[in-house]
Amino acid sequence: MSSGSGASAVDDALAAAKAARETWGVLVDCLRKAGSDIDEIDTSLLDPDTAALIDRISKRMDNDVGPLIPQINTDLGRIIAELNG
Repeated sequence: MSSGSGASAVDDALAAAKAARETWGVLVDCLRKAGSDIDEIDTSLLDPDTAALIDRISKRMDNDVGPLIPQINTDLGRIIAELNG
C-alpha cells in the first residue's frame, strides 16, 4: 500500500468517525427526550401490564442506556484523536 492510499484510508476513517459522532449526538438527544417523555407518563391511569412495561422501559433507560452514553462519547473522541495523529 502506498503512503497516498494509507493517508486516504485514514482520512476516510476520520470522516466516518466524525459522522458517527454527529449521528451519536442526535441519537443521544432522542434517547434523552424519550426517557423524559416516558418519565412523565402517569402510570396510575393505565392497566397494570402497560404500567409495568413502561416502568421496565424507564428503568432500562436509566440503568442500561444512561451509563453507556459517556463511555461511547469517550470512545468516539479517542478514535477521532488517534486518527488525527
